[in-house]
Amino acid sequence: MPVFAVDEAVPGFYMDDLYVEPNWRQRGLGRLLMQAVARDCLKRGGRYVMWHVRLRNAGAFAFYDGLGAGQGPTRIAAGSRARR
Repeated sequence: MPVFAVDEAVPGFYMDDLYVEPNWRQRGLGRLLMQAVARDCLKRGGRYVMWHVRLRNAGAFAFYDGLGAGQGPTRIAAGSRARR
């Protein structure tokens, strides 16, 4: 879903859900899906992808931390590991 960061005056995308079935986890599929999301964001003129994670979802926090996302009002710059 396209969004616009007024504070930075750049377009980006909001990712509603990313889900990998439990028996398919730990195989790199989540990382591949995130790379595809970032590529699509760039292709459509976006500069970042943002999303929310439920506080009780420790596995998701660990996964996104491994991508360089961090916690809080963080945006991931599409196409890099840079934090915004």
